[in-house]
Amino acid sequence: MNLRMTAVLLTALTGVWSAVTYALEPSPPPGRVSADVPSRLTMVSERDGPEGSLSLRGTSMAAEAEGALRVEFRNGEARMVARVAGLPEPATLGPYALYVLWSLTPDGCATNEGVIAGGVGGKGRRTVDVDAREFAVIVTAEPHFAVTSPSPTVALYGVVDEARGGEPTVGVPHERDYSRLPRPPYNGAQSPLMIQARYSIAIARVAGAERYAADAFLSANRKLAAAETAAYAQARATRGTALPLARAAVIEGENARRIAASVFTTAATQSAQPAAHAGATRLATEAAAAPVDLVAPQTIATSRDCAP
Repeated sequence: MNLRMTAVLLTALTGVWSAVTYALEPSPPPGRVSADVPSRLTMVSERDGPEGSLSLRGTSMAAEAEGALRVEFRNGEARMVARVAGLPEPATLGPYALYVLWSLTPDGCATNEGVIAGGVGGKGRRTVDVDAREFAVIVTAEPHFAVTSPSPTVALYGVVDEARGGEPTVGVPHERDYSRLPRPPYNGAQSPLMIQARYSIAIARVAGAERYAADAFLSANRKLAAAETAAYAQARATRGTALPLARAAVIEGENARRIAASVFTTAATQSAQPAAHAGATRLATEAAAAPVDLVAPQTIATSRDCAP
């Protein structure tokens, strides 16, 4: 048996064992909602001086978590340094793969400020520039790094160290509902980016991207398939392309979701008008006739204009 045949056989056996493992592994719990987060959070503000700080307090689902935030304001922008510790593995809280740091501004928008802790939880640190004069901060468990609105699974939220009264506050947006998100297929490639790519594509599928964003959805799937193939390649150079391809699949999956969400929103708006365009009416009819798992993502899509 030559080396090529041996590699093919090993790959096939890996796929079979992966399928068996996937069948035996328990599904992740449904996404949990952080019920003990205040409805409004105190913001750190430039009006209080050129420097500010917040403590990051853990919610009941991340009781051991803690953190701190330091901010330096300059020329209408802020340099934020956040540190966290004690976070549980995100997969124990629902269909999640990592933790994302968010800034919440008075206009009601939440901005993804990047991943602050990975799939094992624990501790993390992130330095980022925020284009705002005042903002609040939360840390949420998320299925992938490219999310554009926070999940309701808040692990940490900012509180002022020494409240003086009268500090500006902002509401906490809970834009995504992953409680119905299916478990992504498992095929043995357990890179965190592979897991995130599968989640991104699964979310896009639930959002109706197969129908309403077919090109972007197909592109995301092709990138993921190429990443999975590259991960098992014999050539080191080819294996090195696996993670960049997986990362691209995450971004393309989120792009497909946003396109599908936009089509749903446009169709719903135009179909409410008596003289709606025929094309919009057709889209609205198709959306109404779609299986419930395709229509449900309207609860997943953002309710604000800042991040569809």
